[in-house]
Amino acid sequence: MSIDNETSVINQIYDLLELTEGNLSKEFIHIVLSDIKTFDSKQHDYGSTNISEFGEKGVLVRVNDKVARLKNLIWNEKKPSNESIEDSWGDTSVYGVIARMCKRGLWPGV
Repeated sequence: MSIDNETSVINQIYDLLELTEGNLSKEFIHIVLSDIKTFDSKQHDYGSTNISEFGEKGVLVRVNDKVARLKNLIWNEKKPSNESIEDSWGDTSVYGVIARMCKRGLWPGV
């Protein structure tokens, strides 16, 4: 999706939801859309069974691993060798949605 198209989609979502926070809400939408792209890409690679095996508890372990990684990198002011700090934050965001889907019985096999 081109930048112009993405901006148009963000503006449409903003209008549809009748949001009131201006640019802050639009930036939030932009980040969430990016997280959706990451989620979709990883689902293509991993499928849904890796989550289905352990459900919400498994997601909690994955979130805990990401938080431990973030604490180590941020508190110790380390530069990551692999995935960026922003990517780790994005993963925790996606895991939060996946956990809610598991809790609501929306995740396949859970």
